Amino acid sequence: MTAWHVPVGTGWVPAADMPDYQEDAFTVLAEAIDEMCTVDPDVQVCPRVVEGRAGPVLVDAADGADLLVVGSMGHRGLAEALLGSVGQYCANNSSCPVVIMHGKHEG
Repeated sequence: MTAWHVPVGTGWVPAADMPDYQEDAFTVLAEAIDEMCTVDPDVQVCPRVVEGRAGPVLVDAADGADLLVVGSMGHRGLAEALLGSVGQYCANNSSCPVVIMHGKHEG
């Protein structure tokens, strides 16, 4: 699942110059699924792109679930030890347990 929303302050941008946030979200989700399928091609994936802020969208989607798994941006250094805002929101508001997965560092 990927959530998207129009950032605050973009009301001044002409519509012709506005990025297609929904299409970008579909692209990001498709790339993530392609990468995951190379790890375990037998996993069944039901992709969803939803408009809204990531934390509330994920918490709502996890209602009644056994587990919510949230990805991390993979910051380095001290920030790596801290939860991101979405992970923190989910951990504080989800009705089920939350696992936050940190990505691999390249470099």
